[in-house]
Amino acid sequence: MRSFTRSSLTAKHQLHEFDCGRRELNQWVQEHALSMHQRNHCRVFIWTDPHSPNPDAAVAFYALSAMSVQRRHLPPRAQRGEMRDVPAILLGKLALDLALQGQGLASRLLADAVITSARAAQSIGARFMVVDPIDEEVASLYALMGFMRSDTARMYARLDELMGAMHIARELLKEA
Repeated sequence: MRSFTRSSLTAKHQLHEFDCGRRELNQWVQEHALSMHQRNHCRVFIWTDPHSPNPDAAVAFYALSAMSVQRRHLPPRAQRGEMRDVPAILLGKLALDLALQGQGLASRLLADAVITSARAAQSIGARFMVVDPIDEEVASLYALMGFMRSDTARMYARLDELMGAMHIARELLKEA
């Protein structure tokens, strides 16, 4: 299985050639990600390929930030037992370079973002992960991972349920 190195975005990362096929995501990572990261608006995590000729070039990224969600915006099944304002982590951006698409790596990138979020939640407290899918194809990927729609395009999943589903998937892969 191909391996990548995940690290927090720094000025040494080369973003100018990143192309995921979506202009708005390419532009965001190339022009805004570093300043958003440095100003603590979000944390941007970069995947690089240590075996490539350019090991500092980004091949994937995601951005996480803290947020709160009003209970009434959660899907009905998720509202039970929650406070009025529920701590959450927003997966604001997630993209994979065109050269890596179609290889099942989007699920690995999303799993990496979930694991990073779950670790952060142990320190700061967060119950949900929130995503704003860019289109229906992306929404389908999130739904397969356990995210639920509410009354808007925004999708929600409990972090503990995401981690449980990922643990089950890993066990099934070991048995296969």
